[in-house]
Amino acid sequence: MEETYFTPEEQKLIVSQFRQLLRYTRDVTHADDVKKVRTIIANGIKENHYRRDKYGINPTIRNMTTALLLCEKISPVWR
Repeated sequence: MEETYFTPEEQKLIVSQFRQLLRYTRDVTHADDVKKVRTIIANGIKENHYRRDKYGINPTIRNMTTALLLCEKISPVWR
C-alpha cells in the first residue's frame, strides 16, 4: 500500500489554508513569490524531505497554521 503525505482531510485543509494565506498576504506578495513557495513545498514533499513528527503531526499543516495565526494575531491589517 502506497502512503501519501496528506490524508484526504489534510489535503482539503492545506488548500484552504494556502488560499487564506494568499488572501492575507496579497498586498505584500508577488505572484512569482507565491509560485516559488508552492514549488518549494511541493518539491520537498515529492523528495520526501518532510516527515510527520513522533506524534503523527504533519509539519506542513503545522507550519501553515502558524503562518495563518501570525497573520491574524500580529498583522495590524487583520485585527
